Parts: sequence; structure tokens; C-alpha cells
Amino acid sequence: MYDISDPSNPRKVTKIPTRGFRAHGMDSKGNYVFAVGATGVLTFDISIPDDPVIVGEMAVNNRFYVSAEIVDNLLFAVGVILDSEERSGVLDIIDISNPIHLKTAGSITLHQNIALNIEIIGSLSYIACGSGVAVVDVSKQESPKLLSALDATQGRANWGVKILETE
Repeated sequence: MYDISDPSNPRKVTKIPTRGFRAHGMDSKGNYVFAVGATGVLTFDISIPDDPVIVGEMAVNNRFYVSAEIVDNLLFAVGVILDSEERSGVLDIIDISNPIHLKTAGSITLHQNIALNIEIIGSLSYIACGSGVAVVDVSKQESPKLLSALDATQGRANWGVKILETE
């Protein structure tokens, strides 16, 4: 963890050992940080910044999460399904209303290759994938629905997504 209260002088506060967990993305809500990675999701209580504590873990099979975003009490985690031949992307929606006991609320497989990044506006999630961009309706968390998918030029990967308001 880093203290960035003085932007010209950020300082490392502490390091959290995670027993082989490879964190690739994270988001926070209140006194909790949710890290996503190679084995699932870890929940950290950061109410004492100098002494963060792992308070929850949700292990997942055959998933490797790389990015996440929190909206209300839901963590939207994107990544890859490891046992798929085409390395399909995945969006898992995780209920974090009880940060200690996380549970999957919904899921959708994305056939645009590994899902790398996500941005959510209202009930739509925009997902950058290894071979394109997917737009998913997440208004019903238990059954997200693919609205559209755009393939990228062959050999090109989309590493990020950002929604811009235009007039």
C-alpha cells in the first residue's frame, strides 16, 4: 500500500503477503480493497492502513482475472477462461455486500478472446478484449446479456476501454 496524500512524495506504507496470489487488478469500496488475479478474489480490510488484513477469499476454478470495477455492491471481474481452447474471455459479477463472504451473482463468456479491461456506465459494461470490444447489458446481474461485439483488426489487441461523453 502507498500513501499518496502528498502527490509529490508518495511513500510505501506496507506490503501485504498474499500466499502465491497474483493480483492483476483491484478496486475499493469503503474500508475494503478487492484484488482479482490468478486464483480468484481477495478481500482486504484497510481500516488500519498500516496493518491491512486479508479477511476474505473467493477461489475460482479455470479463471484468471485481470481487471475489476465496483458498482454499488457488485464487483465486475474480467479475464480469461483457462481451459477454453480459444482462450475465451469472461465477465463474472460478484456480490460483495458481505465483503468477507463473496459470491458469484452472474457470469457471461465472451468469445472475443481474453477480457482485459472494463468500464461500466449505467447498466452497460464495455469490455476491452484481446480480439475486440464487447458491450454487455448487466441490468440483470444474474443473467448478463451480450449486446454487441466488435472484432479488432487481426493481430491487434484492445488493452483498455474508456467511455467519453460527447455532445
